[in-house]
Amino acid sequence: MLLGCSVLAGVPAAAMAQQPGAADARPANDDIVVTARRREERLQDVPVAVTALGAAAIERQGVVSVQDIRRIAPSTNVSQSAGGGRQIPLFTIRGQRQGDTLASVDPSVGIYIGDQLFKRTFGVDQVAFDLASVEVLKGAQGTLFGLNVTGGNIIFRPALPTDDFGASVMVGIGNFDDRKIEGYVNIPLGEGAALRVAGRYEKRDGYIRVTRRDGADMPRPEFKDGQQTYSPGGRREDAQDLDGGAFRISLKLNPTDNLESVFSGNYMRSGTNGSGFRMTEFVSPSTLTALQTLPVVQAAYDDSQALGFYEARSNVRSYAKTSPAWNITNTTSYHISDAVTLKNIIGYRRYKTKNFENIDGSDLRYMEYGTNQNGREFSEEFQIVGTTDELDWIVGAYYMQEKVRAFSNSISLLAPSFDAFQTPYNVFENVKNRTKSVFGSATQKLDNITGGLSLTLGGRYTWDTRQAEYGTIYLIGQPGQYCGFGADVAAAPGNPYDFDPATCLVNRKKTFSKFTYTATLDWKVSQDLLVYFSNRKGYRAGGWGTRAQSAAQLVPFNPDTVVDFELGAKYNHRFGNGGSVTVNAALYRSNYSDIQRLVPYQDPVTKLVFTNVVNAANARIQGFELETTLRPNRFIELSGFLSHTDPKYKRFDIFDSATGTTQNVAAVADFSGVSRWQYGLTGRLSSELGSIAEEGAVQLTWYHQSKFNIQDRPYRSLYGVTPGYGLLNGRVELNKISGQNINAAFFVNNLLDRKYEVANYSLEREIGFSSRLVGAPRMYGLEVRFTY
Repeated sequence: MLLGCSVLAGVPAAAMAQQPGAADARPANDDIVVTARRREERLQDVPVAVTALGAAAIERQGVVSVQDIRRIAPSTNVSQSAGGGRQIPLFTIRGQRQGDTLASVDPSVGIYIGDQLFKRTFGVDQVAFDLASVEVLKGAQGTLFGLNVTGGNIIFRPALPTDDFGASVMVGIGNFDDRKIEGYVNIPLGEGAALRVAGRYEKRDGYIRVTRRDGADMPRPEFKDGQQTYSPGGRREDAQDLDGGAFRISLKLNPTDNLESVFSGNYMRSGTNGSGFRMTEFVSPSTLTALQTLPVVQAAYDDSQALGFYEARSNVRSYAKTSPAWNITNTTSYHISDAVTLKNIIGYRRYKTKNFENIDGSDLRYMEYGTNQNGREFSEEFQIVGTTDELDWIVGAYYMQEKVRAFSNSISLLAPSFDAFQTPYNVFENVKNRTKSVFGSATQKLDNITGGLSLTLGGRYTWDTRQAEYGTIYLIGQPGQYCGFGADVAAAPGNPYDFDPATCLVNRKKTFSKFTYTATLDWKVSQDLLVYFSNRKGYRAGGWGTRAQSAAQLVPFNPDTVVDFELGAKYNHRFGNGGSVTVNAALYRSNYSDIQRLVPYQDPVTKLVFTNVVNAANARIQGFELETTLRPNRFIELSGFLSHTDPKYKRFDIFDSATGTTQNVAAVADFSGVSRWQYGLTGRLSSELGSIAEEGAVQLTWYHQSKFNIQDRPYRSLYGVTPGYGLLNGRVELNKISGQNINAAFFVNNLLDRKYEVANYSLEREIGFSSRLVGAPRMYGLEVRFTY
């Protein structure tokens, strides 16, 4: 529920090509245009929870990565995954989060680049350039958007080609040897055609120094055909570095007045060092207490405690690489009349990624994880959109197919293989997912009851087919290699699991279906005030836990479902001097059932730890959000947001392998990815500087989020909590220097140089360790933009 105006500025559709940083690129919030209901509407007229930023606000808030979304959208968190770092971000909106990055698990939050869904987030961190807007939709999205999700959608809308020639280039430098370049060129191709080419590249040293205690080489693990090999990796790596870029080509064709077709393609590539986890705790008792008392283990822990805040240890060279990820999309609209439009959206995407992470943060082989994943996604959506004076409506159909081949490798401490450079187990996945749905929605004005009253009703029926061929092999390619599945699978009469002993894989398939809906009653009380109440249902498809080790775990997990209720208000008023005030507020409650949770499990014999997805829980999540912007005049802008998210499990059932019983751990289980409190405050002061520049501006932004857990746990963790933190960012701008189209900005992020953590990984009860990942120190730089 949420509601929302971004507390920041956006741009209307007609102005989306306007360049950020211009003195006049700050429209009032009631001019912001969003597409939260799959049609262009003014933000303040939409009874939907959405935070929106336009091009100017995106640049001023320093949104250059999906990681930055958490600083500008309430009830939203973006964190690095333990096994993939920045390459595989984890998104949380209103307590809804995907706990695993396996292709057999659907996301809780949908990520869209323009009109195309990026179901898997590989390469997404490279898309935040040459954007017209960013929209964050809150709450269950079970009607109008292609993928049925329970948390919300984040939509990055690239700038489209226009009929006027234009070009821009930005170059920047900063500490940690940061170098970046970004730009675009917009070329009219004659009547009814225009081309836009844009790109961005950035390279920066990391801020976490990773070495071995003995100063020796840290070999780099590689995987091919399921086998692990090593190559020289160097004696030091700087973790949390940046080295990647992307470019985008867009072509807009208007062969007739009533036909528009837009082609857009993105190409993204990145390759970085690992995250830089550092071991922080050895926890005793645990199932591996005896090993923790060994001198070599205690020495590694003592060494870790003596390191500086931005130092870590590793026995291998960690890395994360996406090379490449690309997609192509076409959106074609045909206006049959002023009242009816046909729209078709077709997209194709491919990605190839690999990573390896030393999660335990020591130079022992305690807990390591790597994966290779190749995927492709195809989607097709057809819409018929209609509008009259009294009724707006849309009907359509959606199809998506996803194919993924993945191999993951995990090192979990096993006494016979401790520090022996062997591979305890490998997980193989061949996944094929299909989604089909039909949908419709209509908004009817009810002016006959009272002026400004409208009712929206919408529904979607979805069929999801999930097929997976998967299995686990221990000690692959070594003496004693064996399948993860035991006799309960391999020797089951009639081979019900379609088990192939030659490959150690089973083949499973299941179809899920669900009707989801939205119902909203809104009242435009006055030109300045909108109030609304909505009830929505969304769901996330079921699937297969592909790390399964037994017949009992080959049971599919079922869909989880969210039914939410939201009460919101949007207020915007313009003063006679051109200033304005915007206040948007919302209360929500979500009833969350059959929650898919990633639960750790330890084999009682081998002591190996793996995880499996199960329908473990029911919960309720409630909260509120407040966003406001005050512009008393054209030179002063104050904005801020506050959100509170309150999740509570009603039930969380887990199977205790030691006792053979199921236990309800709702009272102590951790809710992952949720910061209960988030707030941000921004102040901007600008002035005309005469012959020096048309505008000079100073901006300060404070952001705070409370503590959160990065993992789902069926117990109250003492060491797996990431503490809350607050950061102050600053920016000084000179826009249109000497009357020319030259803008310069000096920025400082983490101005106070606070030391803080952004992630914490803990298996304290399973194998007795926890590790942490620290956030960036003070970062500063200079950016200069030239625009033609």
